[in-house]
Amino acid sequence: MKQKIIFSGNCHVGVISQYFSKNAYLNELFEVIRVDESCYPLTAWRGDNTNFALWTNKDEELQRQFCKGVQEKIKQADIFVFQSTFRSTIEELRTAYLCENISTGKNVCIPNMRVFVYCNDPASLFPYIEYAKTKVSKPNDMEQIYDFLQTSDDPMLTKILEQDYPISTIYKERRNENHQRAKLDSEQYPNYICMESFIEENFKSKLLFCAHNHPTTAYFVELLRLLLINLGLNDFNIEEKDIQKLGGYKIDPMQFKFFKEYFPLLNKL
Repeated sequence: MKQKIIFSGNCHVGVISQYFSKNAYLNELFEVIRVDESCYPLTAWRGDNTNFALWTNKDEELQRQFCKGVQEKIKQADIFVFQSTFRSTIEELRTAYLCENISTGKNVCIPNMRVFVYCNDPASLFPYIEYAKTKVSKPNDMEQIYDFLQTSDDPMLTKILEQDYPISTIYKERRNENHQRAKLDSEQYPNYICMESFIEENFKSKLLFCAHNHPTTAYFVELLRLLLINLGLNDFNIEEKDIQKLGGYKIDPMQFKFFKEYFPLLNKL
């Protein structure tokens, strides 16, 4: 018999929920509970009916109108996979309340990472890509652009970084806040998927985030792997190409040469 699984979170969780709903093998093991009319106005994120966006900032009246519908969906689940919510929602939709009072199955917390190791907040990689277009023979050829960014010693790349993303106390404060949130979630939820070690070990060799809150495929592959291990699937093979097909905030990891040289210095702060 298939296990019923429900997902709640932002675009991070949306990638995971879509992977579960579209992978043929996982479809034999799990049934993804979907958003429907009983809770749609409150929970659907960009039309994705596989992910309940319970971090909603909708007004309290709307939250209360569809709260029961959300709770009934969670009651049906054997597995509740979520990012923790503790602000912007009424108490009855916060994950601590849902885990303690509504969920009857296994609860698994996925981190809501805000990664500032690249100091690329709030913009993404566009300044570098736009500059690279002026340095390659075919400005619409992304392979040429990626190759330039991966191998170039052009000092302008570092100059763009320093102009657009100055090192500041805000950078350090936000990074510390993210560590603190991860610490609290890991203490509150026994089945917490920790990504911090993976980030610490790989951020110098791979680009793990397009922007501070939009992971690349390399991050999602590891997050999926750890989630599946938590669910008892230790030998499941995850390929990046399958995640890329899902769309959203995912690009191939681009190992920019100047990132490798510059960011280790930045992270000594």
